[in-house]
Amino acid sequence: MSIKREYFSYLNHFDKTVPVCELYHQPKSIHLVALRHDIDYDLDLALELAFWECDKNCRATYFLLNTAEYWQDPLLLEKCLQLQDFGHEVGLHVNVLTEWMSGNVSDIGDYILQLLKPLREGGVRISGIAPHGDKSCYENNFINYWCFSELRPENPLETENGLSAEGIPVSAKGFQIQYPASHQLIRKDGDKIDLWSVPMKDLGLEYDAIHIPYGKYYTDSGGTWERSSDPKLSNLSEGRHQILMHPIFWKGPQKVYFFLSTARTGSKWLINMLDKATPVTARHEFTLNHYLCNGNLVKDKRTAAGFTDLVCDRDKAKELIHQTRDWVEDSDCDYAEANIYLEQFLPEFQEVFPDACTVHLFRDPRDVVRSIINRSWYDTPEDNAHPVMDVKGFSGYSQFAKACWYVRKTNESLASFCEVELQFERMVSEQDYLALKLRELGIAFFPLLVRADFHQKINVNQKTTFPPYEQWSTLQKSKFHSICGPVNAMLGYKDESHFNIACVVKKRQQILLCPRHVVHLQAGLKVDEVTARGCRVVSDSSGLLITPTGEGHAHVLLGGGSWHTIKPPRGWKSKRGFYYHGSLSVETKSKEAGARLMCLMYDHDGQLFSKRTIGYIRPDKNKVPFSFRVSPGTRRYNLAVYMPVGTLTTGAVIKGLQLEEVPFSESNMEDR
Repeated sequence: MSIKREYFSYLNHFDKTVPVCELYHQPKSIHLVALRHDIDYDLDLALELAFWECDKNCRATYFLLNTAEYWQDPLLLEKCLQLQDFGHEVGLHVNVLTEWMSGNVSDIGDYILQLLKPLREGGVRISGIAPHGDKSCYENNFINYWCFSELRPENPLETENGLSAEGIPVSAKGFQIQYPASHQLIRKDGDKIDLWSVPMKDLGLEYDAIHIPYGKYYTDSGGTWERSSDPKLSNLSEGRHQILMHPIFWKGPQKVYFFLSTARTGSKWLINMLDKATPVTARHEFTLNHYLCNGNLVKDKRTAAGFTDLVCDRDKAKELIHQTRDWVEDSDCDYAEANIYLEQFLPEFQEVFPDACTVHLFRDPRDVVRSIINRSWYDTPEDNAHPVMDVKGFSGYSQFAKACWYVRKTNESLASFCEVELQFERMVSEQDYLALKLRELGIAFFPLLVRADFHQKINVNQKTTFPPYEQWSTLQKSKFHSICGPVNAMLGYKDESHFNIACVVKKRQQILLCPRHVVHLQAGLKVDEVTARGCRVVSDSSGLLITPTGEGHAHVLLGGGSWHTIKPPRGWKSKRGFYYHGSLSVETKSKEAGARLMCLMYDHDGQLFSKRTIGYIRPDKNKVPFSFRVSPGTRRYNLAVYMPVGTLTTGAVIKGLQLEEVPFSESNMEDR
């Protein structure tokens, strides 16, 4: 949590607190401790405070400042309602005379009504105010409540003179405000306003925090208890007390959380919840995919095609993890990240983030295996985009067996590494379960902020050709349980390791293997053989020079045609029972990463229906190796160099493309 531990010692000392309005509504109650927060800067920090106070059965009043940046927050109403839902009161931290003095406001009464109207119409109950001690108050000698008629004392010259902008007596002369003998304020343009001229009752306002009956007042203004005594040193069991604590002064040290998992375990959904409904800054697979350059954050996708190269380059991976640490520490917010790839770098991660809290996010292995196969993981024997498991003979296993071993080994590794467990199935269906698990981690949860989003699905598979577990063959079920049986039991899912495999052996027809067939190999592509958009294309003896114009996203289609449609002879005809292997020879001097090599897939009508990134063009690599298998239903395919805005700004030279058809062997066709 980003709240100082010391704050909780204050709550324990207070025992039970009430909103400031109860001091107003219960003038004859002898024993009350009213807790008050003036929110000058950070509403999200205040929400976090409100969560933990509610957890400890403490209630408070949160006075919101309309001149603060958060007043423009599109979720302001929802956050105010969340404060109320936690049992707290919402009030207005009035700064209207400051705005009048600056010339931004003419009719104060009407201005306040317009400020409060959308909140009140949305269900926020606002009846109390507290004056904001703006810098202008000391420069121009006024207190922000001097405009309200009900608050006018019998002799303002006597009782209002020498108060601070907070409205309390202070000994420091620099904080003593002088009341004007004219009972008026005059601003630079000569306009005047009569003090005590705006009726609170006309605005639906009942009280001002300073003008209600209380016995003792405490304030941490300026970040210390110098302007009052420290309430923790006082006996609060008797008397009427009002305690003002500004949330900004109780912000604690930064905390960092990493949610580690296999793929397809709801990590994007979780990050969406954390980003919207908690105080943390939440990112999905940020680490390994970003680096800092001259203080600027640069996106560089490393957890895709070519990921296995990064696994072999441990020093590079460690440096990228360091880059994340530098970026996180440069912010002042708690940080949470969900990442499925860090499991491959646990020693490096632990060295860089020894103080991070790690959470093992897991899901039923059956569903994960199905989902990653539908995402084309391990769909070619030369897959370089996904983790290689430390299992003897892994490279020769079928796609199904590789998926099973990935799920088992990754979960076993994370179960022994992480401190906390979080189950996918309960996380996405039981809001109370998610809130409880986050509370155990010290993360406040604001359910009202995601009431419309909680049951939405995110990042759903569009391709579902591989069926759910109930429709697997007996052979597939047997193989799954022989591999994933131990991890099923460890995670608490039903296991059927007793499956009888003897009765399901089927005779297979031998598949005759043919040699690799080169379908396209050129040393120099020509302009009339490709199609380009958003870039200039020039052909010379060195190859094909492409330079984006910078007017938008750009692409070059290496097989010709257009992005969305294709007709023979453009592109290439796909063949069943084959996958494709090759490399793109390219040179670039650009420092900007992000240009991609993509495979575009077209149906029998020549319409684009699927696409995937198969490689990344990097300044430190002259070859982009790739392998891919086309989706079912593909009749033709094309290869594209895709350049988002800001990538390859200095151009690139494509020197050649090698593309080969490779037949699947019997071993890598099994389980399908």
